[in-house]
Amino acid sequence: MTDTPSFDDRLATYAAPIAGAASATYDVPDTVEMALCGPAMTVDAMLEALPDLPYGRAQASKFTPQRLRELVETYVTPVSRAFLEAGRLQPFLARLGDNRDAMSRPGFVKSRMIDDPGQGVLAPLNHARHFSPVAEVAGVDRAYAEKDDRLVWRGATTGRFIRAEPDAPPYSARYHVHRLAGEGAARDDWDIGYSLVTRPQHLVDVPLETIHAAARPHLSMAQLLGSKFLLVLEGNDVSSGLKWILASQSVPIMPTPTVESWACEAMLRPFVHYVPVASDLSDLAQVHAWCRDNDATCRDIARAGQAFMAAFADPHIEQRLFRAVAETYADRVTLAPGGPEARAALARAAGPSW
Repeated sequence: MTDTPSFDDRLATYAAPIAGAASATYDVPDTVEMALCGPAMTVDAMLEALPDLPYGRAQASKFTPQRLRELVETYVTPVSRAFLEAGRLQPFLARLGDNRDAMSRPGFVKSRMIDDPGQGVLAPLNHARHFSPVAEVAGVDRAYAEKDDRLVWRGATTGRFIRAEPDAPPYSARYHVHRLAGEGAARDDWDIGYSLVTRPQHLVDVPLETIHAAARPHLSMAQLLGSKFLLVLEGNDVSSGLKWILASQSVPIMPTPTVESWACEAMLRPFVHYVPVASDLSDLAQVHAWCRDNDATCRDIARAGQAFMAAFADPHIEQRLFRAVAETYADRVTLAPGGPEARAALARAAGPSW
């Protein structure tokens, strides 16, 4: 594989759960963990149909009507558009919002776990938030040699900050920032802290005051790109800033990715596209020292990141690739009702063609 993933590499990655499978019919239980959607449904029709199944009812109870509309427009409408462009009218499943869960049926997701992808089919959902900043990099970036050697990070307190059960998943890497911010206060080569604290006290395993003490002023993209070494940390799923950092002349320092999205994070290679660090950030000081001692190698890593992101630069190719993913799904996946609620929901999603 080259540093720039090919069209075929990406298609195989996005459609991995179904790409090599024969066409099959999948029963949709009433408890399916996604929304049942029809390509021809309007946003209003989708909002009306969403409560037909428990998953949709849960979303409707969690979000305001305006936010729910935004979620449908962001996570369903793009898939519907790709289906219609491909001339397909089959119903499909889609997950709203950030995701780390393994889907039990083939459905479109923004993100999925690399080690446990389930049946999630990747699509460019919430695309503007994750990819639009890439276009801003050229206007504010500077040459690698003109950047300082500091290690910098800003981000919100997203991800897991509590482990209520002994076998619970590990903390988010962002949890450990509260410790690093304290250590960094005594260093002039670290600027690490939370730019936004959103955690309620009952969802944090340290006093909330400790988290707030690690808050630091917001930094613009231009300010962040003044440094060679930028820490990248996953939150609820992927890091939204990873794409524009890869596209810049700075070096991402980050734990091995656990989640992948349209940006193909699983294809990134340590010491080629990024410098790896432990998931609990316990070796960050040593990693930063290695980066400073290996400046030429780090410059090459920054260039490799730019080459990687070049694969996503052509909007016509991106549209064609998304359409190919939709066609793969339509060719291989037929949804059938597995319960009375699913039967009614599927009939609504399919329309007269069902």
